[in-house]
Amino acid sequence: MISNRIFVAAVAMLAWIAAGAQKRLTMQECIDMAVKNNYGIRAAEGEVEKSQLMQGSAWDLDKTSLSLKQDPTSGGSPDNSLTLSQSFDFPTVYALRRRSLKAETAVAKSRAGLSRKQLSAEVANAYGQMVFVIEKKRILAEQDTIIGKYLHLATVRYMAGEARQLEKLTASRMRSENRMELEKTDAEYRALKQKMRELLNTDEDIAPADEQQKPLTYEETGSIDFASTAEGEYYSKALDMGNRKVSEAKSGYLPNFSVGLSTQMVFKGWNPYHVDRSRFGKGDFMGFEVGVGLPLFFGSTRAKVKAARKDREITELYGRQSMQRMQTEYDIQKGNYLAARKRMDYYTGEGLAEAREMARIAQVSYENGDIGYVEYIQSLLESVNTRLKYAETVREYNIAVINLRNMVK
Repeated sequence: MISNRIFVAAVAMLAWIAAGAQKRLTMQECIDMAVKNNYGIRAAEGEVEKSQLMQGSAWDLDKTSLSLKQDPTSGGSPDNSLTLSQSFDFPTVYALRRRSLKAETAVAKSRAGLSRKQLSAEVANAYGQMVFVIEKKRILAEQDTIIGKYLHLATVRYMAGEARQLEKLTASRMRSENRMELEKTDAEYRALKQKMRELLNTDEDIAPADEQQKPLTYEETGSIDFASTAEGEYYSKALDMGNRKVSEAKSGYLPNFSVGLSTQMVFKGWNPYHVDRSRFGKGDFMGFEVGVGLPLFFGSTRAKVKAARKDREITELYGRQSMQRMQTEYDIQKGNYLAARKRMDYYTGEGLAEAREMARIAQVSYENGDIGYVEYIQSLLESVNTRLKYAETVREYNIAVINLRNMVK
């Protein structure tokens, strides 16, 4: 027994030293750090910045053309000139392209917001699981102490011939199973800490500031309005972008224009036919030209329009699938929430009070000699087990609340 106490004290001391090196954060602090540091969020924000930069490409003119023409049989005329020309699309094409690029930016922003919400829910669930595991470890440790006393008594009774070996073996099995559960819980906690470091993108040893679960608040809604959710907003923006892309593709049916200006330029030194190549003396302006490009062949444009419409149709189908999936998930999580709340109401209203009363009565009865030590220990174990079930219920309740919040906000 003394060696066990020394072992427990050593473990407690190591845990205290380790806790000193930990950085304790609240749930909101963890979420804020994750949103700031997470690579996925930073990449999504980079996509937004890129799409904003791309808006500057809406006014995309073709390269300006500079051409030189020399006619060895003449002098100052348009045949010996330097021509500057520029082609450009129909004016509405640039407006359509800019609207399309703005729609892409809106989609990128919505996608980034959706990523932040999903990450926040993931961090909240990981944080809640860490707090639950801490609470579970504390309850299991208390249970281990009670089972240890039970095992010691069963061993003494067996050695004295007052109990059968079955009682001692049962107590030993209970102790082994409880300690295996403790080891499993320790491993789960280490895995959760590693997961939290990954989500927060940090090398720090993160631990939750809370060590006991608290039921989260949730305002119940009768149904879910997909259009008001983050996913609904994303698909709404994506559909708008699809419409813009169709309009942009249709702009291929519009004509384009070109304009050119010519100025006199005669190379007198180049005169292979020895003719009069004198400059035109009344001015250098040699005229202008205006052209219109008519799309006589529509095959490529027609294919682009059909492809843009198909993209829009695909987006609409994905949106409907997402709405259907979210409604199903909402119904499932709402059912989980109601079931967990009902169990939680039982424990807070009756279960925990009855467990405490059971432990109190067992203590008084044992002190008065009305029950034996074995019955006393079993009563304490039942009381502790009730607390463990309540902790599990709170965890299930909080998971449902986090998932519901993530959907309806």
